[in-house]
Amino acid sequence: MNIPQGYKHSVTKGPNAPLVCKLNRSIYGLKQASRTWFNAFSNTLLRNGFKQSKYDYSLFTKGEGDNFIAIFVYVDDINLVAQVKKSSSELRQF
Repeated sequence: MNIPQGYKHSVTKGPNAPLVCKLNRSIYGLKQASRTWFNAFSNTLLRNGFKQSKYDYSLFTKGEGDNFIAIFVYVDDINLVAQVKKSSSELRQF
């Protein structure tokens, strides 16, 4: 990685000091990319009324009885289980 144009070295560390670049957001392909994606996805589900399991953080549930939806996220797979067609059509709204 090249240092951005116009960047000036610190006087106290000198021009040959090792430099570190801080990323402000995750980039696809980095180790943190999947964690950032899961965080955004889970926040969206939680805002839409899903509850995250205390025992398995990749399991989200919503509803009870006949109107029940379960979403399980594993790496790049999303498994959706719905009791009634009405529940799965509810997912399309968001």
